[in-house]
Amino acid sequence: MSLSLLGVLVLMMGLCLIATSIWFWFRYQTRKRFATTQGVVSKVDPDSSSRIGTVQFSPEGQLLVGGQPYQVRAGIQTGVNVGDAIPVYYDPHDPSQATIYAPGRSLLIVAVLGVNGAITLPLAAMLGLWLGPLQEARDDTLAEFIYAVRSDNSARISSLSATGAQVTPEFVARAKKSGAHRLGSNNIGFSSDACVEVFFDSDPRPHYVYMQKPSDWRIVRANANDPYCIDDLRD
Repeated sequence: MSLSLLGVLVLMMGLCLIATSIWFWFRYQTRKRFATTQGVVSKVDPDSSSRIGTVQFSPEGQLLVGGQPYQVRAGIQTGVNVGDAIPVYYDPHDPSQATIYAPGRSLLIVAVLGVNGAITLPLAAMLGLWLGPLQEARDDTLAEFIYAVRSDNSARISSLSATGAQVTPEFVARAKKSGAHRLGSNNIGFSSDACVEVFFDSDPRPHYVYMQKPSDWRIVRANANDPYCIDDLRD
């Protein structure tokens, strides 16, 4: 996956977290105006992942028409059993809107989601605006270099190579014999160099290309056994 695409995905995830945080904020603003009363656990349904309880309550302790209390179903803590009294928070204007969770819980979720969402934004910017384009420029340079090797374009090879570049005859022969190549393990980070594992379709063995970027990416080494790159990519 390209780092630019990863940056887009991280950005979408961050925006979703922030949007969810905003939604919980509005829910908190609504629920902090809820009234409180005591409810009674009337039923507990054990579940594989949680305990779902039915809690009956009456607004301000008053029975409704017909003598039937309101009910709210929610996950309840271990140790809470049928007949236990627990607080219920409800909308005084619409008691059917009720919960057993204190309003402060929504505020905690707001903080957690908001902070995590905010953290992803600079990460997405770094991936999409810096590391992604850096990776794409590196891959484009490598693809141009391999194409120049295949076509014996010595001038282009020279322009894409660093001074004193070491490109083994084996790498040249494999590149010329191959019709296509793909990238395997590769790295790119905060430094101006990178190791790229290259597979040619005519050879299952990996080749390694070491590149540096003083201003533009340039090929420094290209061979089938580069101890520096092998160790770097393994780490």
